[in-house]
Amino acid sequence: MQYEPDPQNQKHERPSDLRKKNKRLKEGRDALKEKQRQKATDLKKLRGAIDDAKESRDSWKDQCQQTIKKHMELTADVERQSKKLLASEKLIKKQDEQLLQLQQMCDELKKKKT
Repeated sequence: MQYEPDPQNQKHERPSDLRKKNKRLKEGRDALKEKQRQKATDLKKLRGAIDDAKESRDSWKDQCQQTIKKHMELTADVERQSKKLLASEKLIKKQDEQLLQLQQMCDELKKKKT
C-alpha cells in the first residue's frame, strides 16, 4: 500500500517518520521528567540541610547565650568576692593597727612598772 499524503496535513509526513518523531518526543519528555524528579530530590535534600543548619545554629546560639549568662554571673560573683576581700583586708589592717596600738600600750605599761 502506497502512502498518500493527507491534503489537510501540510507537512505530509510518513507514518514511520511520525513514529520516530513521536519516540524522540517521548524520550525527551521522559528525560525532562527524570531531570525534574532529580531536581525535586535535590531540593528536598537541600531543604533538609537548611533545616539541619538552622537547628544547629539555634542550638549553638542557645549555648552561646547560656555561656554569656554564666560569664556575667561569674563576673558579678568575682566582683562581690573582690569587694568582700577588700573589706576583709581593710578589717585586718584596722585590727593590725589596733593590735599594734595595744602592743605599744603594753610596752609603755611595762616601762612604767619597771
